[in-house]
Amino acid sequence: MSATLTIRIDESTKAALDEIAQGAHRSKSSIAAAALEAYIRRRKWLQEKIVQADASGVLSDSEAEALFAELEQEIDGAD
Repeated sequence: MSATLTIRIDESTKAALDEIAQGAHRSKSSIAAAALEAYIRRRKWLQEKIVQADASGVLSDSEAEALFAELEQEIDGAD
């Protein structure tokens, strides 16, 4: 089952989405949905790793915070 979500994006993002969708012979909606799903998977993975690291006690709190801040920045910057 699918649901509808309306979002606002800037013109350059819309233009890039149009270009990608046309080149991939897919709808803008399917490209946007796939990108959102990938982002959510990465964020969930990061959250799980944070919980595991916290529970393990292998890293100090400051080391874990620094590592996961770096990972979060890398994940957010990948999109």
